[in-house]
Amino acid sequence: MTRKSKYVALCLITFFMALNVGQGQSNVPRSVSFIELIANPTKFDGKAVLVTGFLALDPPDGNMLYLHKEDYDHGILLNALSIEVTKQMWADREKVDQNYVNIVGVFRSAEQSRNRFNRITGITNCTFKSNPDDPIRGRLAKTHKPQKN
Repeated sequence: MTRKSKYVALCLITFFMALNVGQGQSNVPRSVSFIELIANPTKFDGKAVLVTGFLALDPPDGNMLYLHKEDYDHGILLNALSIEVTKQMWADREKVDQNYVNIVGVFRSAEQSRNRFNRITGITNCTFKSNPDDPIRGRLAKTHKPQKN
């Protein structure tokens, strides 16, 4: 092998390693606010995100993640994302449905995909965050009462 061909091989190996590292980093979910997603959908299209919202499984509008419970109660669909429900989410529905959850998945812009709603697909994680009837702040306040002197 000549010196030039070794150099070319080394450059190709370095290029493909860098390409793989770059692709791996794009799959790391970015924690993003719900408002940022709906305000800038094309910015996040195709990217892995972690977002918090109120989850409503199988209501009349479909499986949706809302900015707030009040948006769900009042049918404000502009403050909602369509959710591609996984088998695990369906199995955990008693725990996650009608509650605030953290969801990790791939964001799909309605503008780019020509869908009615922005969506989250390829969900890898959906975890309970807070119950709107017993908010986490209330529970924290009860456990951290100030000491009387």
